Amino acid sequence: MGSGNNDPSNLEGAYFGNHDSVVKIMESQSIELKYAYFLLKMLLAVIHRHKYVAAHIICNELPELISQAPITVYHVMVTFYGALALIDKYPRCESDEVQLNKFANDLDIWSKQCPSMFLHKYLLIKAEMNVDKCNSIVTLDTYEDAIKYALDGGFIHEAAIINERCGDYLQLHSKQRSLTYIKEACRLYSLWGAQRKVAQLSSKYGELASPTYELSRMSLSSSDLQSSVINDFRQRSSLPQGNFLLQNSSPLRWILSNLFREESTDGGNSSDKPEDPLNASFSTRSIRLVRNFSDDGKSSVGLYSSNSSSRQGDHDQEFKAALQACLDISESIDMGSIITELVESVMRTLGADYCAFISLDEDGELYVDAIGILNGVNIVPHEPLIVRTDAAPINLLQQVISTGSSVNRGSDPKRFENVYGRDNYFNQRHSQSVLCLPIQNQLKIIGALYVEHQSLPKVFTVPKIELSTLLCTAAAVSIEKAKLYQQMDLAKKAAEEATAEKASFLANMSHEIRTPFNALLSCSIFLLDTELSEVQREYVETIRSSAGLTLNIIDAILAFSKIEHGSITLDNSPFSLRECVESAVQLVAEPAATKDLELVYLNKCGEIDTIYGDVTRVRQIIINLVGNAVKFTSQGHIVVETTVEKVSSENRYEFVISVSDTGTGIPKNARNKIFRAFSQVDGSSRRAYGGSGLGLAISKKLAEIMGGTLTFESTEGEGTTFWFTLVATAQKPSEKDVRMYRGKRCLIADGHNTAKESLKTEVQRLGFEVDQCGSASVAAKIVSSHVPNYYSLVFIDFKLVEGDKFSESKMIKKHSPLTQVVYMTIFGVSIPENTEEKGISGILMRPVQRSRLTQIIRKILNSSWSISNQVKFATTTHDKGMFRSLAVRHPLKILLAEDNMINKRVALQHLKRMGYNADHAKDGIEVLELCERELTNGRAMYDCILMDIQMPRKDGIAAAQDLNERYEANIRPSIIALTANAAGEDRQKCLSSGMVNYIAKPILPADLAAVLMGVQPLKERAKS
Repeated sequence: MGSGNNDPSNLEGAYFGNHDSVVKIMESQSIELKYAYFLLKMLLAVIHRHKYVAAHIICNELPELISQAPITVYHVMVTFYGALALIDKYPRCESDEVQLNKFANDLDIWSKQCPSMFLHKYLLIKAEMNVDKCNSIVTLDTYEDAIKYALDGGFIHEAAIINERCGDYLQLHSKQRSLTYIKEACRLYSLWGAQRKVAQLSSKYGELASPTYELSRMSLSSSDLQSSVINDFRQRSSLPQGNFLLQNSSPLRWILSNLFREESTDGGNSSDKPEDPLNASFSTRSIRLVRNFSDDGKSSVGLYSSNSSSRQGDHDQEFKAALQACLDISESIDMGSIITELVESVMRTLGADYCAFISLDEDGELYVDAIGILNGVNIVPHEPLIVRTDAAPINLLQQVISTGSSVNRGSDPKRFENVYGRDNYFNQRHSQSVLCLPIQNQLKIIGALYVEHQSLPKVFTVPKIELSTLLCTAAAVSIEKAKLYQQMDLAKKAAEEATAEKASFLANMSHEIRTPFNALLSCSIFLLDTELSEVQREYVETIRSSAGLTLNIIDAILAFSKIEHGSITLDNSPFSLRECVESAVQLVAEPAATKDLELVYLNKCGEIDTIYGDVTRVRQIIINLVGNAVKFTSQGHIVVETTVEKVSSENRYEFVISVSDTGTGIPKNARNKIFRAFSQVDGSSRRAYGGSGLGLAISKKLAEIMGGTLTFESTEGEGTTFWFTLVATAQKPSEKDVRMYRGKRCLIADGHNTAKESLKTEVQRLGFEVDQCGSASVAAKIVSSHVPNYYSLVFIDFKLVEGDKFSESKMIKKHSPLTQVVYMTIFGVSIPENTEEKGISGILMRPVQRSRLTQIIRKILNSSWSISNQVKFATTTHDKGMFRSLAVRHPLKILLAEDNMINKRVALQHLKRMGYNADHAKDGIEVLELCERELTNGRAMYDCILMDIQMPRKDGIAAAQDLNERYEANIRPSIIALTANAAGEDRQKCLSSGMVNYIAKPILPADLAAVLMGVQPLKERAKS
């Protein structure tokens, strides 16, 4: 139950024995031994909610043993814990119900005969059985009664069980109330010594790990059970011990152990220490806690003083009031509340009419923090005592704080007058009773309490002073705790401010980066609208793809800052895993080509492609892995491979993305550094290869957040393989047959075996029958050896071409005019002009992308296709036709609000491509003026305003708020935010100001079109 076996229901361990000991029990002929073993195992299983283990024991192991074993206390335990095991069993059969009712009936009978032992057990079983049958209030009352009777009888562990089960029951009704019972269960389990159970509950209920709960509770061990009476004095009347010794296991116990001593066994009083008549270090009275047993078997805790039994009742009341105040002070974490409670309780205990709380600051100076009079306590804003000589006598306070001893005027009035009477304070006030108490904890003095009564002498008696000393010591401990909380709060605020500043910085950086990228990405899209050669189109598409992916990387790095403090959120949208991998590989294709590396993607997932997850995070991991492979590989190849395996019947699949290289490998002594942030194999790696050392650390954390893993294997000098494993839901593959080219033949001439295998897989997927060879000249011979036009397609690696005459392709076209020749090349290679004259039908950039491959094959196998057709097709983007008719299908009157001239041109061009002619305003004030002008001139109001957030004079948020205040809904434009800040907080801010949607820059045509389609024109709005 403490911190032993990881499986608490497994009795093997240091105290019980090993596996052999359990075997001996099972082989034993002793019924009692087996009975006890299974009982203890079931008890632990019930407590730790191992429901299947407990149910198995009560249903299969114990029934036969119960009938054979003699009636002992074990039978009672089996009845109670067996009933709980059956209650937890689901589903229950008819025999289970019969046995459960028998257990409950037995407990009912026993509870009437001996309520102190059995009533709480019966009430718990009754509450559990009636959870779904009775009114919730009745059920909760039954739980409460069970808790009360368990504590009255001293059954701490069973009180803990009842609290836990009551908390579980309340989860469906009130989580806040439930948590109260769960916390109490943790406290009682801790008293019992069941630390593993406390850890289990803390893991199940994350709220229990909050600083408020952790710091406020007392640290108790199983050996300190009896001392818990102090912590529960306000609520409980008894605990299962006779006499209680107050021990040093917590600040409050340390205080009490220094104030009260238990009487010796011979009944004699402890002798008082001699007191200095002036600096009285008051001795402790002999006080003890005794447990009394009444005729009905119930017990109560009494307080007795050996000094004056005749005044026992008064002393008890004083002590209880002081202890109540002491507990209130101990539980508080607010400095003002602690000081106020201390001053009030000391004045009440001593019967004083004036009190001053003086604190000792870190600089050694005394400060006035509170003044108490009969009407109440006034908190003073930390004023130096040297300027508040009317608050307390300086000399007296300095003496008490320097010595740590209290001073009482009544102990020796004459000496007091001689030593302290000349203080200026006493020239103005003539008090009959004066007392000064140090406020100190185990380590240091933190201040003093000055108390007086102006009219009555010798009011402050020794017993009252002792109780006041108790309060001062409790306050000292709590004040230090409150200071710690203040420091923690300040540290938390500083951390939050730093986080906010970092978030603001990253948001601003995102804005600064995304603004020029808006122009870069958009202009590449516009460039694709112009007439381009196929090679030019390839380059522009690469610019567009790389710009978009770079922005995704920026977004991912910004999001990584959220990983550090656990606030990152994952998207769960469908995306193509193949396209995700292809785009990531494409991004590093150019540096790989520069190093003459073979970069290949092998897709072994078949038609399983669309999965649900966060495409940005997955792509970021792949980019990091492939980028690292390119960086540390000087020759050879890099292979990215995806495989899939179904793991459940609900379309759940395990995807494994591996990246293998033939690079330098990772030394064994450096492998523990691989996933550390800002760490590399060694200093020379940083100098030779560059980089921050953050990529793999980011990838590892992202993989784990997505529920995946990132592992690797490496052989130094040979290469490394990383495996990224991810379990995700995939859409059911389409049943549409993609083998549109069945019956056609294809020849691949490539010297790279891995790349050749990758292309073969993709071409066979389309229905082609594939032959292969290793050179261009051999390819020409193979084509010539067959009948003309035997092959529909021939793919030739550009590196295999001999010289610049392209004799192989010319030979192929001469023999087979209908055979289309496609040259495969990498980035950076110069493409010849007049490709048609050289027998070249198309150019395919490597690594091969499925969409591009399919597009090229489709167009070159079209019988009416010519080079001029290719140019025309290449200069028309896929989405251009769809977007161009948008203004016709969905007409809108649009106003663009944008202060940046480049962004203005980009946005207007996007709208123009869709057929919209928009007006422009350069800030929020112009927006308001243009809207007012349209209405004044009798023209229609704008249907939609594309509003930049950051503009001079009046920003987009303020302008949106003004528009919402000025115009009714039937004439108010729909406002759409445009911002380069990709943070989610910006979106919420925009929507809160009255905007209807949000577009992040750079503007993507698909995003813009989708948002515009969602705008309802004012004419239609008026009709509805």
